[in-house]
Amino acid sequence: MAHQLFSAAALDDSEFQYKQLTLAPGQRQIVEGIGAVITKYLDIRPMAIRGFIWFSIREWQMKNKRKIEELQNSTPEDRIQSVGYMFGLLKEKLIRILVNKADKEIIENAVDNAFQFYKTNFANR
Repeated sequence: MAHQLFSAAALDDSEFQYKQLTLAPGQRQIVEGIGAVITKYLDIRPMAIRGFIWFSIREWQMKNKRKIEELQNSTPEDRIQSVGYMFGLLKEKLIRILVNKADKEIIENAVDNAFQFYKTNFANR
């Protein structure tokens, strides 16, 4: 049996919150695409990781007083910088809910790979 990476309660809460959301198709595509990459590296339920991704986007929006949709009209450099910040938030959130903090490197690797996926597939459109 694989060891449990994350707090079950935190995963349940994230999944519940995500299921309550209504995202625009473009937002959903980004969240699902990034989530799919992360689940290749982490044993985490897809709906739970999508919730954590959305929480990171929402936190960035509140801090910057911008909507994620505004990034569509931004330069690729601005998108990469802004989304990189969101990935940093995501990494922090996932590390906080680790059952064993020694698994931190697993989180860092998964989130870094997902950020590369974003830069390759979404940053320049």
